[in-house]
Amino acid sequence: MNNKKLILATPLYPPRIGGPATYTVMLEKNLPAYGIDVTVVPFTPYSQFPLFVRHILYAIALLSRAWRGHSIMALDAVSVGLPAMLVARLLRKRFILKVVGDHAWEQGVQRGSVTVPLDTYLTQPFSYGWFVSLLARIERVTARSAHTLIVPSEYLRGLVLSWDVPEHRIVVIPNVANVNPLTENREILRRSLNIGPHTILTAGRLVLWKKIDVIVSALSELKKTIPDLTLLIAGEGPDRPRLQDLVREFALGSQVRFLGSLHTENLHQYMCASDAFVLVSTYEGLSHVLIEALALGVPIIASDAGGNREALADGSCGYLIAPEDSQALVGALTTLFSDQKKTALYVARGLEHAKRYTAHAHLQALCAYLL
Repeated sequence: MNNKKLILATPLYPPRIGGPATYTVMLEKNLPAYGIDVTVVPFTPYSQFPLFVRHILYAIALLSRAWRGHSIMALDAVSVGLPAMLVARLLRKRFILKVVGDHAWEQGVQRGSVTVPLDTYLTQPFSYGWFVSLLARIERVTARSAHTLIVPSEYLRGLVLSWDVPEHRIVVIPNVANVNPLTENREILRRSLNIGPHTILTAGRLVLWKKIDVIVSALSELKKTIPDLTLLIAGEGPDRPRLQDLVREFALGSQVRFLGSLHTENLHQYMCASDAFVLVSTYEGLSHVLIEALALGVPIIASDAGGNREALADGSCGYLIAPEDSQALVGALTTLFSDQKKTALYVARGLEHAKRYTAHAHLQALCAYLL
C-alpha cells in the first residue's frame, strides 16, 4: 500500500536552527514508518525578497509541490500559514496548522508597538497599529480555515480559542523532548566546556519576554553569598545589547557568558554540565528546551507563566516561581544549591514526567489527524 503524502510548510529548515527546523527534521525522518511520506517546502529561500513578494513566490513553490499531496501542514500561521491555507483551498486539500504562539503579539513587542502582556493584548488585538492588526487578522483567518489546529499545551489551546477557532478543531499534542543521553562524564564535560562549580544556564531567543534581565538581577544579589556563581546565556536576538549593558552595569562581566546560538547537541552538553536550567519568561507555549532539560535530568527553575506549569507537572518536577520576581529566583537558586534532597526529588520526578514527551507518543497522536 502506498504511503500518504504530507506537504510540510515550514519557516525554518537546516542549516537554520530553531524549533520549526528541529520539528521538521523529526517528522521528515520518522513519519514514513507511520505510513506518511513528507515533502518539505521551506520558507527560508524566499525570505530574502521584499515583504509580500516573498509570500507570493513561496505560494507558487508550494503549489508546484502540493498537488501530489494528500494534506498540507503549516508550522506557523502567517509566513507559511497564509500561503499554505490558500494553496490548500485551491487544490481542495486537507489543511493542518500547528500554532506555538501569537505571532502578531511577538512582532509587536519586538517592534515596540506593543508594550502590554499577552493576556492584556488579547482583549484588544487590533489596537496596536496597522502592521500588528494585519498580522492578527492573518493568523486568525488562517487558524479558522484549518481542518485541524494543533497546539502543544492547554495554555495555547486557550489562546487559539480566543481567536474564535471552533473548539472541536483544536487538538493538544505536546512537543517532543528530542534528546540523546550523553555518555561523557559530567566532570570531564565541565572541564572541557570551562564550567565552574556553581553554574546556571538559560537558553532561547534573546527577546524582551524571556526576562533574562531578571536572572542577571538575581545574579547580582547572589554573588554576595555564592561569589563563584556563573550564568551561561545560550541564544541570539535583539535584546542582547541591552543585556550586555546590564551585565556591565552590575559589574558581572566575569560571571556571565554569552554563548551565542548553539546546535542542539552542543546545547545539551551545556545543560548536562550546568547545575540548573533557568527559564523565567513571561510567555511560553510549551518550551522545547524546558522539556529537554527534564529529559536530561537537569534541575529546573521556571516562571509560572504560559505552558511552564504544564511542563513541570504543576511544579512537581522543578521550582516554579512568580514571573518577573528576581527575589523569588534568588530564593529558588539558594534552595536548589542548599537542599540537594529536594532538588534530586524534582529531577527524579522530571525524568518520569518527560516520558510523555517522546517522539513515538507525539507521532501516534499526530497521525490520527494526518491519515
